[in-house]
Amino acid sequence: MQGGLALDLTNFKQLFPHVILEQPFPPDSLVLTIDHQLVALPAADLTAREQALLAPLQTRQHDPWAQFLAEGGQQPAVDGSVRLLIFAVDFSQAQGNRHAWLEALISLLPQVETGFFLNKQQGVVIEPKTAASLSMTDFDGVVSTLDTDFETETHLFVGSFWPVNQALPAIFQEELALATSTSQTVTNLPQTALRYYTTPKREQSPILSSLQTQIQHDYPDMVPVIGALYHHQGNISSAAKALYLHRNTLQYRLDKFQEQTGFALKNMDDLVLCYLLVAN
Repeated sequence: MQGGLALDLTNFKQLFPHVILEQPFPPDSLVLTIDHQLVALPAADLTAREQALLAPLQTRQHDPWAQFLAEGGQQPAVDGSVRLLIFAVDFSQAQGNRHAWLEALISLLPQVETGFFLNKQQGVVIEPKTAASLSMTDFDGVVSTLDTDFETETHLFVGSFWPVNQALPAIFQEELALATSTSQTVTNLPQTALRYYTTPKREQSPILSSLQTQIQHDYPDMVPVIGALYHHQGNISSAAKALYLHRNTLQYRLDKFQEQTGFALKNMDDLVLCYLLVAN
């Protein structure tokens, strides 16, 4: 229920079949929040009466954060820093609707400025920095709870804390690109930056392309090993535990891999290079 109108997105699309669901929106459009999702209607396609009726749903009136981040609207008056929690949710098997899911997410966080959907599956929650701000481990638990309760499949990108200024909308767009570039369940900038920012060069390199083919074709069983070692900072015992392997078994595989390829995964330079070759 918004502005006295009981509309979900399906009903809204029936009333306004020319609704735009994906960003970026045209500059002359009315940006609305329908069923916790940002949508837009070209102003030229609306009568004066329709524009007046839709005015209570306009994002700039109901959610200044959505207007600021997506449309370059007025900067919200907020002291301190915030981080953007960008989520993508598969609702195909869900028990419950998107509104209930978003309300549940917000209830699991210590403090929230606002939250809204950007499209059918993706959205953002703006969280101010406080002493109670959650850790990455905490977010693992949050996502697990949501997916268990709603039978959803959620991916969450935990943004860095940023001051609220005119640079934030551009930062939001880049963090959104980072979020959509990975299939990890819960991730952040440090975990995605190396792969994301080196991808263009890697794709153009005949050396890296040849090495990537060699490892992925000839040593497919080493791909998860390389990933586990990288994410555990080269610690063999921790990586073996994550892989459900005995430490000696993992050590044998590392020695065999070094003998056959020349890459010593106990060396961080070799490990980082091999991680770049197998990172998706």
